[in-house]
Parts: sequence; structure tokens; C-alpha cells
Amino acid sequence: MRETENQMDLDEMSEADIEELKERCREALEVTPDDAELLTELAVLELHDLQIPHGEGVELLQRAFDLDRSDTISFSHYLGELAGVADEEEIDEVCRQAIEAGNVTAMFELGVRLDERDEPREAVPHLRRAADNGHAEAPSYLAALLREVGDQVDDQVGDQVGD
Repeated sequence: MRETENQMDLDEMSEADIEELKERCREALEVTPDDAELLTELAVLELHDLQIPHGEGVELLQRAFDLDRSDTISFSHYLGELAGVADEEEIDEVCRQAIEAGNVTAMFELGVRLDERDEPREAVPHLRRAADNGHAEAPSYLAALLREVGDQVDDQVGDQVGD
């Protein structure tokens, strides 16, 4: 049933085939309505080829995320769709909820988001935690950030310890 796990290229599928996959996902969800993986698959199919996020697709991704906030796949899809419709605080909150569940990708994503907003002091702990928990990109990103602003971050952390 998990055709989309096999990295099928939806762009090469006919619209009829995509509709058939959607229907099969819906039927499977009638049997197992709390299957986060199925919810994510259906959401990806619903959102395929749309220029703006589709209400049902985003709702399905939110349900999948809420069922298992530690799941990297549902988190990544949900975050990607939120980027088009949510504000910074809402997206950061979704990242924090995933981090509370131990989602290493969320640790990295929040660190990157904070760095991109010129908040390196806030970014470093998230990037360190992601690196410590095995995120593949986090060590090099963190090293580059520390080379760039390391003295500023170290001074600010030192100031806090001295308070």
C-alpha cells in the first residue's frame, strides 16, 4: 500500500493514477484512522501540483504531525506547507513542539531559522543539540556559524553565566 514510500515521481503519474492512490489511502484510513504515515501520504498526494497549500492537505499533515511529533517525514512536510501560510512564531512553535518530542530535524530547522533571522545566540543551542543527536548537517552548519560569530556567541554566553 505504501507506494509513495518507494519514491515514486508523482510528476510522471497520470492524474487518474494519483486519484486512485488518494482513494486507496482514504480507504485504508477508514480502517486505521490514526496512521500518521498514511495521513502524510494522502496529504502529499492532495498537495501535489498545487501552487498554494490546500486546506485538506495541510489539515492531514497537521493530524499526522499531532499523532507523532517525533516523525521526521510528517514534520518536514508539515513545516514545508506551513512556510506558505503561517507566520514565523507559529512555525517556530511547531518546531518547538517537535523538539519536545525528540525530533532531531526540528532541532536543526529551528537553529537554521534563528540563524537566518540573525539570532545566532538562540540558534547555537538548537544546532548543538541536533549535532549531538546525530543530525548529518548540523555539525558543519554549527561550525560555520561559530566561525562567523563565535566570539559574539561566546561573549553573550559568558555574560549570562556571570549574571
